[in-house]
Amino acid sequence: MEREFNLQHQDISGDQKTTVITTWLEAGGVGGHAVVANGQENGCLHCLYHRDNSPTLSSITSLIEPGQIVTRNLTGCGGSFVPYGAVHAVKTAAMVIEGVLESSAQADSESRKNYRFWFSSVNGNHTHLEMSPWFYESTEAGAEEKINQILKEGCPVCR
Repeated sequence: MEREFNLQHQDISGDQKTTVITTWLEAGGVGGHAVVANGQENGCLHCLYHRDNSPTLSSITSLIEPGQIVTRNLTGCGGSFVPYGAVHAVKTAAMVIEGVLESSAQADSESRKNYRFWFSSVNGNHTHLEMSPWFYESTEAGAEEKINQILKEGCPVCR
């Protein structure tokens, strides 16, 4: 749904591009992400999914290894949900606000961050989920800059 919205935004906006911010939380409070796409330069949500033109549905920045069951069901009556806490949503929302403020205040596209993320220092052990390679790479210096550089290169949608 979000990627389709991203595609439609790129198609119909024409020269009057508006900023679109996409944000999501990882299951179990493992982390949160935000992508700021202003439509005037390269970098959009689609860039994080289709670097090699494969039809994958998992982002290169996913902190959890794809293909795992992440939902919980406490009632047994189809009441499945993805667990994360309110504090995780607030932390991600604060990160989004930082992105909005930076996007509106800076004209210099070289210093602007299109991608922001946070991850739990608990290493996902409390979730019993397998972490992705990006989870481990994200702890290294320059990891966020690496993804921001990928976004600046663009993809077939935002180039």
